[in-house]
Formats: sequence, C-alpha cells, structure tokens
Amino acid sequence: MPEQLNESQRKAVMHGEGPMLVLAGPGSGKTFTITNRISNLINHFEVPPQNILVITFTREAAMNMQRRFLASQNRIYPVNFGTFHAIFYQMLIKSGCKQAETILKDSDKKHLMIPLLKDYIKTMEQSTFPGNDVLNEDAGKCLAAISYYKNTVNFDKAARILEEPYRQGFTHILTKYEEKRAATGKMDFDDMVYQCLKMLQDDKSILEIWQERFQYILIDEFQDINPIQYKIIKLLAGQKCNLFVVGDDDQSIYGFRGSEPSLMKHFLEDYPGCEQILLDQNYRSSQDIVKASLKVISENRNRFVKELKAAKEERTEQEASKVSVKSFVDKGEEYQYMTRCLSTLSTEQLKETAILFRTNSQMQGFASRLLKAGIPYVMKEKASCIYDHFVMQDISAFLQVAGGDFRRSRFLRIMNKPYRGIRREALEKEIVVFEEIRAYYRKYAYPEQLPKLLIRLGELEDGLKRLGKLSPYLAVSYLRKGMGYEAYLLRKAGTDSVKLSEWMEVLDMAGEEVKNFSNAKEWLAYQDVFRYEMEKGTESQQGDQSQQNGVRMMTVHASKGLEFERVWIPDVNEGTFPYGHMQSEETVEEERRMLYVAMTRAKEFLELTFVTGTKERPRLMSRFLNPLVQKQVWSKML
Repeated sequence: MPEQLNESQRKAVMHGEGPMLVLAGPGSGKTFTITNRISNLINHFEVPPQNILVITFTREAAMNMQRRFLASQNRIYPVNFGTFHAIFYQMLIKSGCKQAETILKDSDKKHLMIPLLKDYIKTMEQSTFPGNDVLNEDAGKCLAAISYYKNTVNFDKAARILEEPYRQGFTHILTKYEEKRAATGKMDFDDMVYQCLKMLQDDKSILEIWQERFQYILIDEFQDINPIQYKIIKLLAGQKCNLFVVGDDDQSIYGFRGSEPSLMKHFLEDYPGCEQILLDQNYRSSQDIVKASLKVISENRNRFVKELKAAKEERTEQEASKVSVKSFVDKGEEYQYMTRCLSTLSTEQLKETAILFRTNSQMQGFASRLLKAGIPYVMKEKASCIYDHFVMQDISAFLQVAGGDFRRSRFLRIMNKPYRGIRREALEKEIVVFEEIRAYYRKYAYPEQLPKLLIRLGELEDGLKRLGKLSPYLAVSYLRKGMGYEAYLLRKAGTDSVKLSEWMEVLDMAGEEVKNFSNAKEWLAYQDVFRYEMEKGTESQQGDQSQQNGVRMMTVHASKGLEFERVWIPDVNEGTFPYGHMQSEETVEEERRMLYVAMTRAKEFLELTFVTGTKERPRLMSRFLNPLVQKQVWSKML
C-alpha cells in the first residue's frame, strides 16, 4: 500500500459535497481511501465529526476502520462507525422504540416457528409432507425465507427458498410467525432494518432529526447492500445527498442474504449528477493474478466494466506465470498433490498460505488429509466434524452392521435406506436377528404384504453379507449402487439440488478416503482420532488466529477481505463452481463472482485444480475456467 494517495484515491478523498460512487477493485486501498476521506472532511471541509456516519457490513470491519482512522489522527474524533444493524438499532432505541430493547435469539425464533409448522402440517395431505424428522431443519429454512423477505420485500424470491409444502403456504407461515413474534413484544434481527424504515417514513420529525445528525454518509462494501437498507440510506441523505459509497459489484457474494449489486447502477440513476471514480491500482496481487481473475469475471454480463492493473512490477517473459490450472483424475489424487506441496513449505510459509473451499464439507474432507499427513492447519470458521454428517454416519453404520455389530441402534439407522418397510416393532431385542424379524412378519403382516417384505429383508441380509467381505473402497461402491443408497439420497433430496450436491459430495469424499484403509475398523477408529484432534484444535484456536501456525483453511465466503501470499482453490468443477445444478443466469453470475473473490485473495501464487473423473464417472471442469484454458464449451448453457 502506498504511503501517498494515487491520483484516483486523491480525487475520491478530495470530493466535496454531493453523491459519489467509488468502484474499488480488489486490493485497491479502499479502507485507506475512506479513512483519508473522513480526515479530509474534518480538517479541510470543517465538517463536525459527530455529523459523519461510516457504515460497514461487519462489526469486525467497523472496528478495524475506526482503529485505522483514529491511528492516523492526533486526537479522538467522535465519528460514528458501525454496521447497518448497529446504527439502525441505536436509531430505534434513541427514538423511543420499546420493542428494540429486546432482540429474539435464533433459538427463540425456532421455538416460535416449530409449533407453527406442526399446526400447518396437520392441514396438509400426508403424501406431500416431507417428514417430522426434518422439522428443525425446515424451521431454519422458513426463518431464512422470512429474513430474505424482510430485507428485500421480494415475496416471490423469498418463497422460492422453500420446497413444498412450505412454499405454497409461505403467506400463511409468514403471517402466523409475525403474529407470534409481535405477541412476545420483541423484534428479531431483521426487524431492526424494516422497523427503522417504517419509523423514518411515518414520522417526518424523527427523520429530520437523523438527517441533521448524519449529514455525511460513507458506506463501505456498497455492493452488499439490500433494498431496504438502500431505502433508509436515501431517506437519511435527504436533499443534501452527501453519500460517498465504495464497492465492487464483482465481489458481491451475499445474494442469499438479499444483497443486490444492481443497486450500484440504480445509485447512478437515482443521483444523476453523481461523480464516479475507479480505484484501478491493485496493490495486493501480481499482474498475472490480476489478468487471470479479470479474464474470469469479464464473462459476467451484468457488471461495471473495469480496467485494473497491478501496482507491482510486470514479470519478465523468462519468469514463469504465478497462476496455474491443474487437472487430476479424482479427488484423492488432487488432494494428495496439494498435501505434498504443503509439506514442502516452512512454518512461516504455511501461515501465509490459504486453501479456499466452496463448501464447509469440502474443507472438512481435506482437514482429515492434513491431519493424517501431520500438516498443521487453522480454520477460520467453526465447523462441525465431517464424520458427524448423516451420510458419513449412515456409511459407518452399514459397515459396522456388515462387520457383525447387530446392535438395535445400528440396525435402526440402516434398515430402511432405501425403504424396505421394516418396522421398529419387528426389532424386539437389543441384538437384531434376521430370522426373528421374519417370524414377526409371519405373525403380524398382512398375507398379501408378506412375500414382498420377506424378499426385501432377504435382499438386505444378502447385501450386508456381501458388504462384510469387501475392502472398504469396494464396500462403499457396492453400498452406493448395489444396495441403493445413492438412489435413496436422490429420493430424499427431491428437487433440492443444493442439498443433493452436498450429500453426493460427502458420499464421494467417503469413497475416496476409505482407499487409504485396509479394513473398515481402521477407518472407524480413525474417525474417533480425527474428532479428538479437531476438538483439541478448536480449543487451541480460540485466541488470535494470526499468531497460530498452519495453513489457513476457509470457505470463499469467509475469505472476503483477506489476503495471502499463496492460494489454492480446489474442486473447480461443475456442481461446485457453480454450486448445485440448473442455476439461473443470476445465480451463475454470483457463483462466478465467488471464484473471482477467491482468486483475488492471492498475492504471489495462485493455483486452481479440478478433477476429470473416470470413464465410468466423468466430471466436468467448471465453465468458469474456460477463459483460462481457452475453451468455450459452455456458452450455450448460460
């Protein structure tokens, strides 16, 4: 980062009154520009510090911005720094809103939602009901849809988050939830934004008070703003229109929260006299990385076109590129390569290295590899153990039963995956015996059902016997296809392609991992070791992660705003980038932005990897890599 402002930064900092849109490419010094802008408003334009409002999207970012500003000053200035929610919360409290004094926790919201869903389910036909066993998960999805609606007021998009039968009943669910929430006299987190908008729209005197208080408004990460937040900001800006917004529509990756990068273009339409500046110097990445990431993001149609350049010196023709794309037959080979590369790095180099994953489950799968290889790692996000995922638990239970562990608890987990019509009542003892199940059905089953039940039971018994004779790798393959477990997952997922992608990902992971074990007992014992090491690692990671040794592992979402000397992005395949299947063009563009954000975290070294699969199970390279490997096979798919 330069000690002095470059020309674009200087123009942004020296801007006086009226609206300005600053397009800030990755590593372009936007925080440096914003803090200098605040200083200039106070020292050059003599704006009272208490009349300046600086908004960011996370508490950590707000505190960092405030620290950096105060460190550059020789005195304490009472500038207002905060997140949207923190600022709106204070506005509600200081304006006398009693409901804002107590906010519902996530657990409180679920306690309101679950009984409501139970009542709703009673009104539905049994054939359309997904099952009580997933009621807690369904409650979470319904609350996510309500949150999306409150932040966007887009009912149709909010409803599309849900599967049936909840989608068709979203109006009813939303109405009843709001009635229950209002009866508590409390707000949930998203109500702060909506209620703040309503307060400012309904009471002109309150609006004028806050317009007078916040005369100059600066917003960081403007691409992440949602429609309701945008409406509030326009109200606060009033006739003065002293809005200074900084963002990069190419780095908008929070569509699931309701953010709309298109609002950046609406900003120009709403404020026709708006000045626009591009911060085009990247002080983070090498020229190779800047060029490669621009090739990828340039495939998006709905964006501000930007010409960016690296501030670092151009590489000579004799020097090798710092960006590479590598392919591997399968995930095992891919992860083995990455593990080998990491093993050659020093402790200090590992701390400056990141591996960025599209999903949490992928990260967990690789963590298992690193543990086995003795390579230290640090996880930014708190993650559940991959072996606690229900797919891993099912596979483990099948292998344990096939190995002779016929405890009732084990057998209950696997007996109807896929559905075989085996009832709990048929398992009368703690140890399951097939002949006793047959005796139960001969005694209690309807005569016309008995033959089919006995055939299915016999197929399960034969399948388990065969499973017990196979190596772990062949056993998982046979369980997957021969015993119908993959077909069971397909039916269970229904039309939820994202959920299916995750489950298949875990299934693939299990198939790859068991290749490294000679028998099922070894693999099951290793799971316990991994759980222990993970818990121990979680305890040791409670402090400052920047001081801890090990490669940094995180999802792309968690990497936003960070930078590393070297970055690996594995599994750049269709179904992962972009995630899921049958995406809309809007979704594909956000997924491409996701990869762009991951690529632009790298300073000096960037490697993207993907798998080609086998003849029996081929995998497709992500369409997002086309500009880097000079193929255009996906143009018709968009």
